[in-house]
Amino acid sequence: PSMRVFLDIFPGSGRLGKAMASRGYHVLRWDLKWGPSYDLCRAKNRSLVRGWILSRLVVALHIETPCYTWCRDDGNGGGFPPLRSDVCVWGLPDLKPRDLLSTARANILAKFAASVMFVCRHMRVPAVITHPAASWLWRCPPIKRFLSCARVSAVSTDLCQWGGHWQNTVSIGGCFVDLDSLRRRCAGEAVGWCSASLSPHRRFKGCTPEGTSWRRISAIFPRSFAHRLASILDNGVISSRVEVLSYIVNRPSAMPTS
Repeated sequence: PSMRVFLDIFPGSGRLGKAMASRGYHVLRWDLKWGPSYDLCRAKNRSLVRGWILSRLVVALHIETPCYTWCRDDGNGGGFPPLRSDVCVWGLPDLKPRDLLSTARANILAKFAASVMFVCRHMRVPAVITHPAASWLWRCPPIKRFLSCARVSAVSTDLCQWGGHWQNTVSIGGCFVDLDSLRRRCAGEAVGWCSASLSPHRRFKGCTPEGTSWRRISAIFPRSFAHRLASILDNGVISSRVEVLSYIVNRPSAMPTS
């Protein structure tokens, strides 16, 4: 298609989508906050999204499933309740009914995220999945299988090195993208100071006067990071198209020669 469509699933603050839009992409955003019709726990919605990729409507993709049940306390305060462990990745036994429901929904979304990344790899669509580096999501069998595939890579980066106020370490896995330029780690962790800003890292604990948790705000992609990731995806789209065209031009003809 002549229109380049970027699909942003669970876009958060939307900064990555805005960075892609600035590069000429039409951005489709998908998030449950817009109502039940966007609920990816519904099989028909999951099939719809995968269908967009298989029909080549989408040329690039980003997904980040909600973090609540996947993340663990990293010692910076304001940690999440332990709903999983390294042994019980899909959820601890004897969870309370509310936590059991939350974990079950999160498991569906994790399996969906893996399936989407596999479809993108099959269709040669540049795609990335992002999540906190300490998340148990990276230990899920389908995610681990995806990361072990050819043309797939993964890196970790500290958002404080991109202008963030928190040393929030994020991991990024992707296919048909070169993620090496995202490798930035803070060298001041041992002394509690950011090696980029030369200021103390902020703690996650507590909320803003408006009631928004600092941990949630800390997960927002700094603008410089969003633009770098957008540039990586854009380069991936260009490279993928060149590879496909090269294959079409150079493949052996099926027509018999006279």
